Amino acid sequence: MSKKSIQDLKDVAETLLVPLYYRAVESQRPDALVKDERAQELMAQIDYDFSRFKRQSFDQVATLMRLREFDRCCRAFLAEHPQGVVVHIGCGLDTRFDRVDNGMVEWYDLDLPGVITLRKRFIKEGPRCHFLACSVLDKSWMDIVGLHAGRSFLFMAEGVFPYFSEAQVKGLVLTLAERFPGAELVCDAMAPFFVRVHNLELASTRIAARLHWGLKRGKDLEVWGAGIRLLGEWFYFDEPEPRLGRARLLRYVPLMGKGVGIFRYRLGGRSSGSGTEHGSYDCRGQVGEHHQAHDEMPGRGLIAGPGDELALDDLPDQDGLDDGHRDLAEDKHRNANCLGGGH
Repeated sequence: MSKKSIQDLKDVAETLLVPLYYRAVESQRPDALVKDERAQELMAQIDYDFSRFKRQSFDQVATLMRLREFDRCCRAFLAEHPQGVVVHIGCGLDTRFDRVDNGMVEWYDLDLPGVITLRKRFIKEGPRCHFLACSVLDKSWMDIVGLHAGRSFLFMAEGVFPYFSEAQVKGLVLTLAERFPGAELVCDAMAPFFVRVHNLELASTRIAARLHWGLKRGKDLEVWGAGIRLLGEWFYFDEPEPRLGRARLLRYVPLMGKGVGIFRYRLGGRSSGSGTEHGSYDCRGQVGEHHQAHDEMPGRGLIAGPGDELALDDLPDQDGLDDGHRDLAEDKHRNANCLGGGH
């Protein structure tokens, strides 16, 4: 198989290739935190010297622990809502759809046009997996996703929000709550102290991006708007992961142990048809009662590089679609803003 060059997209590609390399290398381990055969296939297709990405094992383990937790949250959501709609914000070259697909989910991978241009060279869309080529702050993509009214929505932002200002994050969250009431959001964030530390680390590299938004407590988002509710949170040192080595001791230092995490929210009220009213689950897939209060919840840059956010150029073939799905496909053509120009 001949390899494909990415030299013309080098500036866009490098921050996307690091997590790809981590997933591919990790998949070869017998004790792999994440198994991703697609990552191995993709790396074999790319003409690039990946040896330059060999880093300290802690960076790789932390990145993969975060990815594993996002995968768990997605699988748990789909166990509760098998026909749900998932929007993967800042998808890069990730292959999460292949890892979690249940055969029914409607999936959107969203990232900046330059990233999607690169993605299309190696990853194909499918009948239920679409690309959106635009910034997550460009609200036109919501018109496309919103065509699936009546279904449950999950928005996943991994390694994205910290690179925005608080005003941008808040504006996006409130818009999602208004447009998709009852939807769920899973995102990662770090405390303001870690934002400052991470920016000092970035200043010593060639990476121009800087972090802007920090989150002291997961519950802080609840005051942004009515109905925004913290459902769960996860921190790197919650579990005794052997691969963390001595870093596991950081769990006993409050500032470090709870400084970087993943947070799951309900956005706004639940509209009819968007799922169970009182059901909830944790990211291990356990379904239980939804508690009315979360006051008892446990209040370097583990963010592994710019999650350059976020195309749906190639719509699925319309042959054999019923009227409802044909109308949906036609509506997608009319919303060509984020679709790279449509067909």
